[in-house]
Amino acid sequence: MDMIDLVGGGLTFTVSLLLTWLIRGYAVKKSLLDHPNHRSSHTMPTPRGGGLAIVLTFVSVLLFLLSQKNLESSACWALIIGGGLIAVVGWLDDCHQVSAGLRLAVHGLAVATGLSFLGGVPSLALAGLVIPAGAALNVAAGVCLVWLLNLFNFMDGIDGLAAMEASFAALGAALILFCQTGWSQDARLLLFFALAVFGFLAWNWPPAKIFMGDVGSGFLGYALGMAVVLTVQAGGLTLPVWLILLAAFGVDATLTLFGRMAKGERWWTAHCSHAYQGAARRYGKHKTVTLSVLFINCFWLLPLAFWANLRRDLGWPLLLASVLPLMALVLRERSLGEKDAN
Repeated sequence: MDMIDLVGGGLTFTVSLLLTWLIRGYAVKKSLLDHPNHRSSHTMPTPRGGGLAIVLTFVSVLLFLLSQKNLESSACWALIIGGGLIAVVGWLDDCHQVSAGLRLAVHGLAVATGLSFLGGVPSLALAGLVIPAGAALNVAAGVCLVWLLNLFNFMDGIDGLAAMEASFAALGAALILFCQTGWSQDARLLLFFALAVFGFLAWNWPPAKIFMGDVGSGFLGYALGMAVVLTVQAGGLTLPVWLILLAAFGVDATLTLFGRMAKGERWWTAHCSHAYQGAARRYGKHKTVTLSVLFINCFWLLPLAFWANLRRDLGWPLLLASVLPLMALVLRERSLGEKDAN
């Protein structure tokens, strides 16, 4: 890391911080507010759309890194074009209402565009089997990436949670890369992404003064998804490492989705039955839940992710070890939440 990186990192955080402040003022002036309803975890009308600050800041960083030849053009345009599509449809949904079908179509197009720029996903070793790179694997990866970006939308329901999770995953991955290969291009990219999120998080930390909206949540999931592809392609990280880093969100969102489907509920519609939402209602404080997830991330998942990258032969068993306690915790929280609702 040199002086340019240090100055650039400081500017990234500062620009995101100031842009969030400006967008908050615009949202208040235009009455772009998130009003509480029966599904909400907040009680006061709050400006939304602050995630646009993350998008604008990170896109500026990408263009700067490209101009300094510190980023491959394929990675730059995969993030900008695909992420731009996600951000545009998210902003429109924040300002007006966009149908779920249109959102999903744009998400699929964005992911396909990103994978095209990156040349697709590499072969995958799973349980002793090697799944070769090709059309089938790329389609499966595309479905998973669309799920990831929607996962961040589903989990963006209480103050600070989604921004904290994104910055943790990016910083955790950057730290693992740094310890393994030094100050690499991918580590720099992940650090700058985390700093762009931090600028917004300063305003979104409980009690939140602005929400990120779909423009931010979808972009976070997409950017992290492309980072997964980039780092796995380069060999710096493995898929189990990323799944461990993102396990807190992945387990809650996936178990909640399957639970709603099993009950015959309209699983594609908005709801408030995630484990983290039930916990926030019981504790009465968003900060308690957000800090609890951060504690789990730092003291359970991050050490396991380091271990999984050092012992790649143990990656999938360590992923299983990381998610089993989380599954028990999520099921317990969901059960308590259902009892409270009744």
